[in-house]
Amino acid sequence: MNISVFGKKGNWYRGNLHLHTNFSDGTLAPEEICSFYYQAGYQFVALTDHWNFTQVNLSYDNFITIPAVEYHSGVYHIVALGVNRLLPQSIKSPQEIIDAINQEGGIPIMAHPYWSGITSGDLMALQGFSHLEIYNNVCQITKGKGFSSVHWDELLQSGRQLFGVAVDDAHHRPRQTMEDDLIGSWVMAKAESLDVGSLLQAIRRGDFYSSTGVTIHEVSFLGDRLTVHTSPVQEIRFISQNAQGERVSGCGQEIDKAEYELTGTERYLRIEAVDHHHRFAWTNPFYFNQV
Repeated sequence: MNISVFGKKGNWYRGNLHLHTNFSDGTLAPEEICSFYYQAGYQFVALTDHWNFTQVNLSYDNFITIPAVEYHSGVYHIVALGVNRLLPQSIKSPQEIIDAINQEGGIPIMAHPYWSGITSGDLMALQGFSHLEIYNNVCQITKGKGFSSVHWDELLQSGRQLFGVAVDDAHHRPRQTMEDDLIGSWVMAKAESLDVGSLLQAIRRGDFYSSTGVTIHEVSFLGDRLTVHTSPVQEIRFISQNAQGERVSGCGQEIDKAEYELTGTERYLRIEAVDHHHRFAWTNPFYFNQV
């Protein structure tokens, strides 16, 4: 079983890994969007403009940007974290893009599969990625297609090991009948320090959880019993393959703790918590040795 990030040393940092500026199809200048996230209490962001490295000069304490870019090939959109040069547009297929990101030492994140019309079968045909957007705020706000947790579980059930990322993919185009897409989700990464190298290491290892508003305070194992402590929520879900797992409800009351007794047959187990505002938090999966 992999070790819970909640038991590791380090500091928690709040960030967003998919944002757009007016250097591609967003409406805010890089300095403007960074200001919004800094004032909202984020410590890091990735500006992921399409086929473009976006530079920004900041004078904020305790706030950094991670170098990043978003590529696309047909319906496939792929965020590249921690890369230092732009790929040539002659690279066409999604697998070529993933391979090139890995060769550059970056982290490929498969973006918004539900919104893109990509199935879990399509994703299974690709190799070399370990991060998947399980929530995308602009896709939820504009199309109601922001949640891709079914894709996640189908790949996990097939034996793939994937980390789930919640992002805003912010473009900042609110109107009377649609909310703004800023400040809607985040990852909480546990890293040694607030610098690009430490954060990329934490994200690569899966040392983070994702949220749209729920806080996960602690996840611990004692023997075969897993315990999770959260901010007040309506329900906590322990999700595994097939019909394994369990949903714990407050039955109309708020709860902030739930326990799960492992059966010994789980191949993976992840946790979702949902509050009465329909805000979520997701842990990354814990993997077990069962075949």
